Amino acid sequence: MGFYCKKCGQQFNDIYGLTHASCHKGGYHELYTGHESGTYHCRKCGQQFSDLYGLTHAMCHKGGEHEPYTGNEMGPYHCRKCGQQFSDLYGLTHAMCHKGGDHEPLE
Repeated sequence: MGFYCKKCGQQFNDIYGLTHASCHKGGYHELYTGHESGTYHCRKCGQQFSDLYGLTHAMCHKGGEHEPYTGNEMGPYHCRKCGQQFSDLYGLTHAMCHKGGDHEPLE
């Protein structure tokens, strides 16, 4: 079992090593607390990746780099602003919220 940085996807053997090393994306590495199922999703756009490293090193069409979704991967997915329910993360991240802007996943 490894420990991963949520900013860059780098794997470490222990949490101490992760939290005490500098991340090339700025500051220190931050512990990824999501699942490790081999499928990772961006919390901003819902795009799927086969590994965390690939997700954290790609640009998101919603701006900036992709950010890992750390919530339940089984759905349903709810918007943190309005509570609307979606069957998949992609659908949630590509619909407009009646409270303004894009829906934001509840994690």
